[in-house]
Amino acid sequence: MSSMFDEKTIQHLKYYVYILIDPVSQKPFYVGKGKEQRVFNHVKCALEEETVNDKYEKIREVKGL
Repeated sequence: MSSMFDEKTIQHLKYYVYILIDPVSQKPFYVGKGKEQRVFNHVKCALEEETVNDKYEKIREVKGL
């Protein structure tokens, strides 16, 4: 799984905006607002759950699954 933020970073950031980018096309496929480990949880959920939605499907595609 991807890296995670340490506790000091979480406390400092509070909320943040993130963009998930397709590494092939270099185009964003998701923009979100998060706190704590939210950005990393997308990848975890996409890999561990069978939930079907565009964001998770794209993450699985990028990861080669």
